[in-house]
Amino acid sequence: MNLIAACIGGIAVWVTGRTRRQARRWRARRFWKNMGDRGVTVVVGVHERNQLYVWERSGLIGLGDAEAMASVEEQLRSFGFDSTVRPTGDMPSSELRRDLVLVGGPDGNRVTAQMIPRLRPALTFGFPRWTTHEVAVADSATGHEYYPEYDDDGSLAADYGVVVRTLNPLADDGTEIVILAGCWGNGTAAAADSLRGMAIHRHGVSTRRSFEALVKVAVVNGRNHVITVVDVRALQHADISAV
Repeated sequence: MNLIAACIGGIAVWVTGRTRRQARRWRARRFWKNMGDRGVTVVVGVHERNQLYVWERSGLIGLGDAEAMASVEEQLRSFGFDSTVRPTGDMPSSELRRDLVLVGGPDGNRVTAQMIPRLRPALTFGFPRWTTHEVAVADSATGHEYYPEYDDDGSLAADYGVVVRTLNPLADDGTEIVILAGCWGNGTAAAADSLRGMAIHRHGVSTRRSFEALVKVAVVNGRNHVITVVDVRALQHADISAV
């Protein structure tokens, strides 16, 4: 009897785990489906006109942005969707009207900087002092500001990231943009990885429609660990449900 009970318990654990994995995958695929069917361009910011240029003439990107880019590509590829990666300096105006995933905030990605002021309604999670490179997410709805957290030795202990999905403000044919931006690169990577899990998709707001979200990630030895969804808000006047 004990052996039978143990077998039943083991099967139940396996079924529960499998069901949860399938649910995560199903929700993630629903998130990407409309954009994936049309084809996605992943736009990454490249540091090319400052002091880093002397180290690499092709341009440099941050590790967190690279991880976010790889995460998005892997998610799309796992669902059978194609994607193209472009640096911000290699984006003709015609391609700005396509379905885009913008990796990096306005201080690191010029396309993100161009898109955010054009979004209606305006985002409540933003980077108001990005021109001075002050890394913090400001919540205009509550007045609260979220700053990265550090250990006693100055090492990053926690970072924040913002996820936005909405209609492309430069197009009128239903194409969309996804913005993945963090205070530091860890937050950007966490924003991308949050789309894999269920928490962001089960926060009472449909991620198939326009929304913005704030996530927090614990950082140990420079690497991301637990990602927590702080809040998810619908963008009421930018409905893409009919697209």
